[in-house]
Amino acid sequence: MRKYKYRLQNHCSNNQAEQIAILKSLEQLPSLADQTNRIVAICTDTKVTLDSLKNNTIQSFLIEEIRSMVRSLTKQNLSIHFGWVKAHTAIEGNEVVDTIAKEAAQDDENSNNVYNRIPISTIATRIKEEGLKKWQAHLERAEK
Repeated sequence: MRKYKYRLQNHCSNNQAEQIAILKSLEQLPSLADQTNRIVAICTDTKVTLDSLKNNTIQSFLIEEIRSMVRSLTKQNLSIHFGWVKAHTAIEGNEVVDTIAKEAAQDDENSNNVYNRIPISTIATRIKEEGLKKWQAHLERAEK
């Protein structure tokens, strides 16, 4: 078993972290696969990512990168299958992955980040929160 950990910017979502893990795993496949074992299963505990991969109307950057990598690997005669595993249920590999993810999240913030795109939902939430703060301040000034 090979283990890798990657740090993402703090503003990245859990879904982005899961998608980066899948993408990085796919990137490793050509060097790992031999000519006899051409079927690969990638398991994740996030249904959101699996549902996004199935839904062609979802075209977020990472989902498109995963789809592109799968197409490329398929051309190399690799068969990629995605599966879901229940989170936090003592599945050995999943528990190892959770531990490594926590280590990566605790790494020095100045360490190399492999991904730094801010999710649109995060931007929308920040704009909404900032607007509410300004509105509240405006109301408080008006009451004085």
